[in-house]
Amino acid sequence: MTRKATTSLVAMILFASLNVTYTWSQTRTSSGQSVEQKSCLSPAPAIEPGNPNTSDTSRAEHLLTNLLARTDPAGRKGLSLMTDSRAAGEKTSFSIAPFGAGPSLPVTGSGTLGRLTKWAGFTSSNSVIGDTTIFEDKSGNVGVGTDSPTSRLSVAGIIQSLGGGIKFPDGSVQTSSAAGALFSVVHDATLEGAGTALSPLQVASPLEVRDRDNPAQQPFQAKVRCSTTLAGCGESVATPTGQRVVVEFVTIGAFMPVGEVAQCGVSTTAGGRFVFHDLPLSPPAVTIGNSGGFTSFAQGVRIYADPGSGVSFSCVRSGFGGGSVTFLFSISGYLVDLP
Repeated sequence: MTRKATTSLVAMILFASLNVTYTWSQTRTSSGQSVEQKSCLSPAPAIEPGNPNTSDTSRAEHLLTNLLARTDPAGRKGLSLMTDSRAAGEKTSFSIAPFGAGPSLPVTGSGTLGRLTKWAGFTSSNSVIGDTTIFEDKSGNVGVGTDSPTSRLSVAGIIQSLGGGIKFPDGSVQTSSAAGALFSVVHDATLEGAGTALSPLQVASPLEVRDRDNPAQQPFQAKVRCSTTLAGCGESVATPTGQRVVVEFVTIGAFMPVGEVAQCGVSTTAGGRFVFHDLPLSPPAVTIGNSGGFTSFAQGVRIYADPGSGVSFSCVRSGFGGGSVTFLFSISGYLVDLP
């Protein structure tokens, strides 16, 4: 750009900032000097005595719009502004010179692929760039403090909102963590509801109760017998190694003379301790077909047996020496795998 063009550009910027409308014309004097004159299309009003709508400020603006912009014939940079008349009181003039260009400093530093860059510092000889803690992957996921974002925004640290709160996809805004901020409770099939005012948490109905020792019950049942002509007898059921037996139901039947009763029990070792469990007295034996006397009873129980310890049964009848007796023992329950 030539010096004359630069000078004209500066003058145009100056007058444009005054918010006036103008035109340019160029003339050449008898001495060969080039003069560029601005003519204002909307001159400011003159000061009128006693008129509050006019002031020294508007008069000064009017004087400025009647200035001449002329290039310096001596070849110096810049331009001068002066009034287009030499009338007394209109001696306003000033000069404008272009600003000098600032130093152009080299940029040094380095960056990491995917990281946003920032100005890390400035010295008298260079400008330094470096990495921020903000990362963006090829899918547009942004991470703050992490280079492995798994969402649109992943933050490695505490997120603080200084105002406005958090806006959710449904358009709702949460400004604080209030008591009503609970939206749901994660639970298993033993409970129902979300834990909110509209969906309170409650016990599932019907509720399936399972033994706490056994998340996956393995059914177990067994049957043994013993016979004697004496007062009583007993028998045992072996328990598997590495598994605990939980007995839930016991059934005992007895073939013995009519009118006799039997007292029976179950013994186990649980937690290394031997325990004998008495069962109710049996009803008297009655005649069943051609088999003579028979009696039976059943009892729901909760008896534990350690792995490999066995479940033992024993019965004693009320009569003695009145013929043989046979006892039938049945148990049902489940096995528990030990950790």
